[in-house]
Amino acid sequence: MIKMCRYALITALAIFLAGCVGQRQEPAPVGEAQPKPEQPAQPTVPTVPGIPAVPAAAGSD
Repeated sequence: MIKMCRYALITALAIFLAGCVGQRQEPAPVGEAQPKPEQPAQPTVPTVPGIPAVPAAAGSD
């Protein structure tokens, strides 16, 4: 029983390592690399929305 577990663990480790090696990605050649997008000359200032007025409830007087 212990020998079966040992072989199962070795097999699982081998399969895991084979999957990791197969997933390596090669860097793209310089000609195919995407250039960085151009940044705007001046950053746009974000606008803060105003808080809407809450209408008074009828009968609150």
